[in-house]
Amino acid sequence: MDSCRALGLFLAYLTVSIVEGRVATFSIEDNLELDKEPATLNKPTAKTIRTQYGDIYDCVDIYKQPAMDHPALKDHKIQFAGVATKTNGTKLYGGGGSVSIYNPRVDPGQVSASTISIEGGPREEFSTIRVGWMVNVDTYGDNHTRLYTIWGQAVDGIVHGCFNTLCPGFIIVSTEIPLDAVFWIMSIPKGEQSYLRLSVIQDRITGDWWFMINENKTALGYWPKRLFTHLDNGADILRWGGVVQSYKQISPPMGNGDHSCHFNLITTVSDVGSLTPSSISPNSDIIEFQPLESRCYKVGKIPSKDYYRFWFGGPGGDGKHCHWV
Repeated sequence: MDSCRALGLFLAYLTVSIVEGRVATFSIEDNLELDKEPATLNKPTAKTIRTQYGDIYDCVDIYKQPAMDHPALKDHKIQFAGVATKTNGTKLYGGGGSVSIYNPRVDPGQVSASTISIEGGPREEFSTIRVGWMVNVDTYGDNHTRLYTIWGQAVDGIVHGCFNTLCPGFIIVSTEIPLDAVFWIMSIPKGEQSYLRLSVIQDRITGDWWFMINENKTALGYWPKRLFTHLDNGADILRWGGVVQSYKQISPPMGNGDHSCHFNLITTVSDVGSLTPSSISPNSDIIEFQPLESRCYKVGKIPSKDYYRFWFGGPGGDGKHCHWV
């Protein structure tokens, strides 16, 4: 599959909604008003991109590409398992967390990732920023676990945006840790853990959203406020967890394939302009589980006296057997 199309498809299916207290994934084509005529699959190349790891691929301008235009993927859905802030009308101006790093087995046509998601607006005008680690063979041509970002903005039901810097949007201010960097040190189930510390915080003056990494909060760059319709003054909801997608009948593992992959030190920013996120307490009432009632993926709380922790993941398997139970 074309690598750039895979980027757009993964972006488009990251949208999720809550229905009667549970997560319901949905297809953009099923729920948003797209053009009735599917876009051609043989679009002219806008540019050729080489990443710092030598990956080369031709890209169609994401702004000219309606989301989900591949007929074979009409009914495909992404699956998410994790936690989220409750939708009580309170604006949030950032969030963060530490996620353990694993390398799930992913085949071509599959994606497995961890994510922190900043979201705002209704589905047809959905605004989002997502950061985390990802294994994506179609995009990179290998099975390495890599740092990734995604931004997206739906306009009249068509999602525009991209991974990392594959289209205009994310402004890099530091190359100390490049986007799509490979993580070489993996966590060991029930053993020593390797963590990725992430945070996304809105600047009180400019309204831009800054991406920071590691304990020293190294700023890698920012997404300008003007990219988004519904993230100009805070976000409506934050999510933490795992996401998987498959263009095949078999879904890939999420996390490390069992219950070892987890998030620690989940934080939110509730005051505009604050650069000091507040840790969520273990018994916080602003967080709710969003478990997929699935045979393949689960989520659960980890006992802690000091801060909020939870695990997520699962082995994947035949998509026909991963339906709601």
